[in-house]
Amino acid sequence: MTVTAYLAKEEKIEAARRRKRDEACVAKDKEGLKYPDQPEWNRGDFGEKKDCLSCFQECSQHSREGKWPEYKCPSPN
Repeated sequence: MTVTAYLAKEEKIEAARRRKRDEACVAKDKEGLKYPDQPEWNRGDFGEKKDCLSCFQECSQHSREGKWPEYKCPSPN
């Protein structure tokens, strides 16, 4: 019974981490969609438009903390 309770607690903690990560990624994605043009300095590597879907996927699937890939989808600020 103790193992089951421990696992349930760990699952809740992990679910909370995923929610926090996903919220961070969604917020950055929404911001990026408002500014879809790639900055001049980044167009040689990534083209004229940001690949928002790819950036969102990298943030949500490949980053435990929800780190936005600024190198290919830089924030407008």
